[in-house]
Amino acid sequence: MKLKFTSAKFLEEIISDDGKIAGPLQFAELRTLSLHYLPSLIGFYYEDETSSKVHQKKSQVGDDNILDPSVVLFSHKVSIPNLETLNIRRVDKLNKLWGQQFDGLSFRNLKTLNITGCDGISKLLPFNVLENLEELEVSYCDSLEVIFDLEGSRKEETHDVVKSSHLRKLTLERLPKLKYVWNKDPKKILGFQFLSTVVTWECHSLKYLFPASVAKALAKLHFLRKRSCRELETTVGREEGADVPINFVFARVTELHLQRLPKLMSFYPGTYSTKWPLLQKNYCESVNRRWNYFGSGLLGFEEFHCQNGLEVSTQLSLAIQKSIPMLRELKLDCNKNMMAWIQRYSPKFCWNDIQKYDVSLWTFIQNMYALETFHVKYGSLEEIFPPEREVIDITQRGRGIHIKTLIMIDFSNYSTYAEKAMNRIQFSRD
Repeated sequence: MKLKFTSAKFLEEIISDDGKIAGPLQFAELRTLSLHYLPSLIGFYYEDETSSKVHQKKSQVGDDNILDPSVVLFSHKVSIPNLETLNIRRVDKLNKLWGQQFDGLSFRNLKTLNITGCDGISKLLPFNVLENLEELEVSYCDSLEVIFDLEGSRKEETHDVVKSSHLRKLTLERLPKLKYVWNKDPKKILGFQFLSTVVTWECHSLKYLFPASVAKALAKLHFLRKRSCRELETTVGREEGADVPINFVFARVTELHLQRLPKLMSFYPGTYSTKWPLLQKNYCESVNRRWNYFGSGLLGFEEFHCQNGLEVSTQLSLAIQKSIPMLRELKLDCNKNMMAWIQRYSPKFCWNDIQKYDVSLWTFIQNMYALETFHVKYGSLEEIFPPEREVIDITQRGRGIHIKTLIMIDFSNYSTYAEKAMNRIQFSRD
């Protein structure tokens, strides 16, 4: 059964009985519930949890601009055990979805939750509703600070087996006050290993996305997009008490988008390495101008030490190729910090009595054997391409790359250097 309530300006309650109901209200046949544009709604069945006086609501909520902190959509008396989809849009006075006495069992089959334009909510979901939830989409909630509220869990004090959330898709859009997706590391409470798609957009108070324990267990993640989050500094938050290097392996990620993140500095604020064996599309655009794709920004090769007789630049190139072996499309902003990192591993040579570096960005790009499209922005052509004495062959299938599309935008010294560089590039003729 489906229920939908929409554009009912004066609707305050779905069920009303003047507070005479003693036992639970169960709706066993309800599968989908939609509540849209209900500016006066203060509960499915309203009950003031702080005083248990039902009609105190009218004295507490007199001004439409004042949000009652006790406005709870579902009280502990409401049970919809087979509800699978819950859609809530512009329920203006709503402060919480569930109250303090909620045990999770009364909504145990909830799989899809969509919340839009509910400006009174500050903390969205208690941990005990997360186990079976598969899709969560939250947008345009101006006061929301926490998505997964784990503060009420005491499970870390017990020896219970950690349960697994079935959450697969997480979309967070235009949440200006969002500070935490998880307000507590869930490693002793709940696992999130089934997450496959994560999208964040215009979450301007968010400083990091994943706790370390969640990031290390994302075995099924295949799509990650972070866009237009002004305060985002890192993808993974620092793990408490962890001083040893961390190796993150994202075995199934095929697309990674990092776009318009002006404060992004690192993937993880400690020593780490990453591997992306199936990554095919990687867009890194308009991030912090000191962000280093190869170093602390993403791949984790900030410090690299040669381990055998090979040149360090050669060995580093091979390590990068192993980290992203299937990458087909790369969009990258070049910056001074990245070039300084490249030059750190570059010997110098003398060309026409001028000392130049023997390694360029191309040194590392040419070992990405699967790369077909390279989109690079900013910098100078001398930093992108190898020394003038070398021919740039981008058609070699056995040892080099096979680029079909090369796009360069906003380059200095283009007019003086471009013709020389282009004459030295051997493009694919496929």
